[in-house]
Parts: sequence; structure tokens; C-alpha cells
Amino acid sequence: MTRIEPARRLDPARRRDATRRWDRARRRDVARGRRLATGRAVTSRLAAARRRLCQGPRTQGERGSVVVEFLGLGVLLVAPLIYVLVTLAQFQAASLAAVTIADQAARIQAQAPDAATAEARRQVAVAEMARGHGVDPADVTVSMRCDSACPGHNVHVHAEVRISVQLPLMPTQGARAGAVHSSATAYIPSNG
Repeated sequence: MTRIEPARRLDPARRRDATRRWDRARRRDVARGRRLATGRAVTSRLAAARRRLCQGPRTQGERGSVVVEFLGLGVLLVAPLIYVLVTLAQFQAASLAAVTIADQAARIQAQAPDAATAEARRQVAVAEMARGHGVDPADVTVSMRCDSACPGHNVHVHAEVRISVQLPLMPTQGARAGAVHSSATAYIPSNG
């Protein structure tokens, strides 16, 4: 015994429209002199045609294509966007590091008792601050200059920092996205 599947429920307006199209097609065939055959095979073909008319323009070959298109376009559009956001985050981290390193390098130079101590303290501090901000210390360049003899009294110390930003997920060291610059000035007052 064959089981009859229940028909899909359609809203009345869509069902009425599909029935009208079906009746119009049947009347057209009768008017053209085509005989309507009877029998189970013809009836099932007619039922299948009626189901297709009721479903609308979507065909069997298009099933599941929305999911494929959504995933494909999602990956094609979202992956570059995420890459750009990661690059911008690296620029932000580098700019924060550059400001901090420039400020602290100027202060260290200003507070050191002599030039050798200032250089040693500055190198250690720059490496620690760069690592703290997620920047490779090898990408940081610090240049110092003073108005007069450094260290001394009543001297302005200028620190300039340049940090090279690498492109994310690139294995080579030569792939640079750009550089961030910052400068700071510290004043060494007289001890008197």
C-alpha cells in the first residue's frame, strides 16, 4: 500500500493563483486540440508540474546554494577585513609604545648621573617597554640629542623613537606595513 504524503500548506492567495495558472494551462491545451490523457503516470506528472507551479521560481538544482554563497562570500569579504583590523591594531600598539618609549627614554637620559649609565638604562628600558606593548625590540630605533652637554644641568633632552610595523602573518622580516614616529623632551633643572 502506498502512503500518500500530506500536501504542503499554502496561503490562500498563493494557492488560488497557482490553481488559476493550472486551469489556464489546461484550457489552453484543450483549445489547441491536445487530448488530456488519463492514467497514473500522467496524473503524477501533472501533480509534479502543479507542485512546481505552486513553489514559485525556485528549481531543484538551486537547493542549498544560499548556504554556499553565504559562506563563500562571507569568507571572501570578512577575511580581508579581519586582516586590516589586525594590521591597524598593530599600528595602534606601535604608536602607544613609541609615545611611552620616547617619554621614558628622555626621562632616563635626564636623570642619569653619566652618559654610559644613561645608555645602559635606556637600552634595558626600551627593550622591556617594547615587549610590554607587543613590539619586537629589534624594530625600535631611539635617537637622543641634548641642547648642551648631556647629562648636565639646565639641559633639554630630546628623544625620537621610530618603530617599524610588520605586516601580520608574514613570515619574512622584510614585509613592513609602515613606521610610527614619536618624540619627547625632558628638562634637567639645576641642583641649586
